Amino acid sequence: MQTGLSQRRYRAEWGKSTLEKLCNFVRFCAVLILRFFVASGDDIHLSESVGDCRVRTVKNYSYPYLTFVTLSVLGGIFLFIWWRNDVYRITYLYSFTTNCLVSVSVVLSVFVSLCLLKKNLVDRSKFIGVTSYLKFFSGMCLLTWMILFTLLVTLIYFLPGEDSFYSAPYEYSRGSSKSCSGAFVDDPDLQKTIFICYPYGDYQDGNVIYVKKRVNALGAVVTYAYATSGRFRFD
Repeated sequence: MQTGLSQRRYRAEWGKSTLEKLCNFVRFCAVLILRFFVASGDDIHLSESVGDCRVRTVKNYSYPYLTFVTLSVLGGIFLFIWWRNDVYRITYLYSFTTNCLVSVSVVLSVFVSLCLLKKNLVDRSKFIGVTSYLKFFSGMCLLTWMILFTLLVTLIYFLPGEDSFYSAPYEYSRGSSKSCSGAFVDDPDLQKTIFICYPYGDYQDGNVIYVKKRVNALGAVVTYAYATSGRFRFD
């Protein structure tokens, strides 16, 4: 029992520290983008740590500009919610597509990092030792991967492809407050286990799931899934 509590406590602390690092990196990227577009370089200061950034002064912008920024942020939030619920949940990548994505992200991060350092968008005098550069490069890899992953999943979702059908046994998952309930099933085309959120039918008590998907060169999009304990026929 003590071991289980220790493991849960360790996971909670690890998740909290990881979330804090991610939030600090997002703030760093936001300030970096502002410094890139703002004409005066004295308005924004980046310190040595990747997440530790401070805005010295704030410019007074007009109300139309602030309205545009506010609407843009709200539109981005709603767009992300739509992408997460309607695109990301039903789109799956091939294994070789994922490997290519990681490789391209690393190579692109090297060029972006060197470009930022060369143009003095990051104050190199604040970097102490190799560790600071490694943190900066690691954060840039993560940001590049997130952007490319979002674009690639969206591309797979909108690309045309051939319809594919299969049936297979599945394992039911109850989900949680942060994840949906659904079914784990082995996909024969993707050659890996995928998770399908909220399939039709009685997926809590069924034992077979029937899947219809659209397959293209980069991945697959599940367009319909029905779980049942008997036989089912696609129309």
